[in-house]
Amino acid sequence: TTSTPRITHHPRVHRPKMMMQGNNHQAPFDEAQQKRIQQLTVVAKIRSLLNTNNNTDNESIIIPTDGTTLRPLFASEKLTLQNNACEWQNIHLLIDDNNDSLHKDYSNELKCLVSNTSFVGNVVFIMSSKNNKMKRGVHSNILIENCIFDLSSCCVINNTYISDTYVGAHASVLSCGEVTADAATSLWRSGGGGGGITIDVGPESGGGRSLLLQPESTMIDVCNQLEHGPYDAMPGAAAAVAQTADQTHIQGHAACNVISEGCVLRNTATVKNVYMASHSRIIASTTVSNVIMMPQSSITDGCQVTDVLMQWDSAISENSNVSSALIMEQGHCGPHSFVASSVIGSDVHVSAGEIHATVVGPNTNAHHQSLLIGILWPLGRGNVGYGANVGSNHTGRLPDQETVAAEGTFFGLSNVIKFPVDLSHSPYSIVAAGVNLPPQRVCMPFSLILNSD
Repeated sequence: TTSTPRITHHPRVHRPKMMMQGNNHQAPFDEAQQKRIQQLTVVAKIRSLLNTNNNTDNESIIIPTDGTTLRPLFASEKLTLQNNACEWQNIHLLIDDNNDSLHKDYSNELKCLVSNTSFVGNVVFIMSSKNNKMKRGVHSNILIENCIFDLSSCCVINNTYISDTYVGAHASVLSCGEVTADAATSLWRSGGGGGGITIDVGPESGGGRSLLLQPESTMIDVCNQLEHGPYDAMPGAAAAVAQTADQTHIQGHAACNVISEGCVLRNTATVKNVYMASHSRIIASTTVSNVIMMPQSSITDGCQVTDVLMQWDSAISENSNVSSALIMEQGHCGPHSFVASSVIGSDVHVSAGEIHATVVGPNTNAHHQSLLIGILWPLGRGNVGYGANVGSNHTGRLPDQETVAAEGTFFGLSNVIKFPVDLSHSPYSIVAAGVNLPPQRVCMPFSLILNSD
């Protein structure tokens, strides 16, 4: 048949549906989301209190959170910082809320921890008891504006311009160009899904399948929004995800970069609107903007990354270009990958090829130069060989076709897959090397598909 295939799936897809009956698998995702919301809320509250406080008297005290006090600098502390260009009335210390800390003079600490830096706007130094073996503090930066630093243990050195940024304990920001935030373009802006992105998969010319994704989205959530196969019995799944995203936006709004505990941001020219969870890394990249990174994730070595959500231990490396994508746990893009408007599942490795408008399920590999466009492959566990062109989706007028692959599909060397093709009833099938597959539906599992000659 040459008609667009009806999208159904092998019965094995019922397995994740059964998982939905319990909530244990969702607990880590909910915990990560709540932690992010809480952190963004605290940062937003401190910034809001600073913006609304017009009292510059040294006796004034603001208490943004339980157990801490936000106070202006004492005269002696201002004298200590006189070699740094500052607007003194806008510099505050966040300290423990007890009498000893409240009246303590931090001149000696500030002398060691701050040098050769110009400050404008509202700047907060968190004076905690945490320590760091490496050189710490804020040193040799050209300009810092509207920032919050855990001064006792963070390391912010040799940067050109940093604005609207929170740097947590034991975090490092080293030798970067511009680190900025913009509420109008951030992922948690109004209408932006409260820390999420919206992408279209399937046909590229319109009429595709719209997915609203959050950092904690699972492949089950993706299948719910695709609304096909056994998930047809769950109407309104996409609307439920949208409602959750709006609630996240209300609770967690903050036009501010967050660089959490133990993170490293180093040698990157442009950074904008990023949330880095604990021990995530951005190193020697070109441009990173509108990115939410969960713990242990990384972006390294000359990458360009825009509008991307990264789950635990995921990585983008070595001159890759990734935009409008969700990379799930242990997913890896690089070297030299191009990924756009796609979902990369858990334990997927993509390198040297292009993936566009595609859902790639877990444990799938595309190690070589290959092409995936408009593929719905949520169960994954397959392989894409060198030179495989799984993306002949153009009818001569518009790229208005898609294809569906079943679990375990193997696309061999130099395949040419002409859309529409439906392999959803043929799990663990192999498309042999050099096969030119015209539009059709294959309904035989464990098939070996060869050229007709």
